[in-house]
Amino acid sequence: MMTKREKSKKAQRTNGNAEPKLVRIDIAPSDNPHTPERSDILNTAGFSDAMFNCVSFAIGDSVRW
Repeated sequence: MMTKREKSKKAQRTNGNAEPKLVRIDIAPSDNPHTPERSDILNTAGFSDAMFNCVSFAIGDSVRW
């Protein structure tokens, strides 16, 4: 997953997105996420309306993103 992520980031930067971000939604939560928690990656678990609030908060958080 992370190899594809790095290729995607490079392509997005080429297309003018200087700081591409990833929101990973795990609809079947587990103890072993496929992507590490980083400043440009948000791992979320479950899928409900509350998840959209979580993503909205993370994107609006100037300290993290």
